[in-house]
Amino acid sequence: MLNDLAQKIAESVSDVISHDVIFTDEKALIIGASDISRIGTMHEASLRVIETGKPNESYYFLNHKGSKPGITLPLEFSGKTIGSVGITGERSEVEKIAVLVKRQSELMLKESIYLETSLLREQALTQFIQDVLIFDHNKSNNIILKARAIQLGYNFNNPYIVIAIKLLKKDSEINLDKSNELCLQSVKQKELKIIKNIFSNINDVIIPLSREKYVVLYSLNYKYKEKNFFQEIEDKSMQVINSFKLKGTVSKIGIGSVAENLTDIKSSYKWAWKSMGLGEKVKNNVNIYNIEEFYLEHLISDMNKEECKYFTSKLLKELKKQNDYFELSKTILAWFESGFSQSEAAKILYIHRNTFIHRLNKISELTERDLKNIRNAHVLYLAVLIEEVMNEDKE
Repeated sequence: MLNDLAQKIAESVSDVISHDVIFTDEKALIIGASDISRIGTMHEASLRVIETGKPNESYYFLNHKGSKPGITLPLEFSGKTIGSVGITGERSEVEKIAVLVKRQSELMLKESIYLETSLLREQALTQFIQDVLIFDHNKSNNIILKARAIQLGYNFNNPYIVIAIKLLKKDSEINLDKSNELCLQSVKQKELKIIKNIFSNINDVIIPLSREKYVVLYSLNYKYKEKNFFQEIEDKSMQVINSFKLKGTVSKIGIGSVAENLTDIKSSYKWAWKSMGLGEKVKNNVNIYNIEEFYLEHLISDMNKEECKYFTSKLLKELKKQNDYFELSKTILAWFESGFSQSEAAKILYIHRNTFIHRLNKISELTERDLKNIRNAHVLYLAVLIEEVMNEDKE
């Protein structure tokens, strides 16, 4: 890991302090230098520094091959000397700078190792979940999957619900230099930390799918049927949304179905993303989408497209000729979803009750269907819902 960082740090530090900088490994071989001609050569003065764990003497360069006037300090990690850092120049001028470079280098090394370790575990966990998502219980036994879960420190005996998280990032974040892996991993770890601080149960699993998408496997207590766990999940989801909002990032969340066992996670995962996709089409003014609220939309999305087109064209033909079709269609939805309450429907639409009544009468006249008749209201509601879902599918 030091080899990977040494040259980058040497070049960046040298540009700032205008002095030559070198880094050596534990054998005193130069692995990073502002003067690249020195890379691969022996820095004899570092042998003593690495051996004693103390800075070099001021006169060291006179008797040691490959050494120049300046100061050399040991680089330490986890109580062990792993190399050295040297800066050329008058010792009195560069001594304080060298101490700062040493500390910063050790800090960067520690962070890099942490990120690499986290990345390896994250990759193992991500691969495990991907294997779960393609697992076919009709063809394979899940004993191996359960064993892998235990190795990773998770218990899948309890039920789970998959929660899908999508971050709507700014262009500047999306275009972040892909070659800067350290920066990308740092951003990802910060985003994971936000989610993990909220979904913090020891059995909760959080993995990244991409730079904008994350998945939470939310562990339910075995008595989950005795409490309103969906409300708990939605509360936590809102905390996630608010936390990212404070960072300037908009987020959307889809909640899947209950997975009673490891093999059901595949379905819960599908429903989590499905609920988000459907929710964004018909309720784009909210940020949390629970599949429990979108089963009807799901059925519509799987219906025969030609039959749906024929159905909606017959029922909505006159309405769609109107310039205010958008308002009229939302009126139909609000009328149904308010439980056929004029005052509640007006509140949903943020309009006066009289305005709502006027729209309702207009719809009845154009469609020749009395919307106070619940059957008629159902039919038109279904037609508008189909129109919204199907139109979005074409885009």
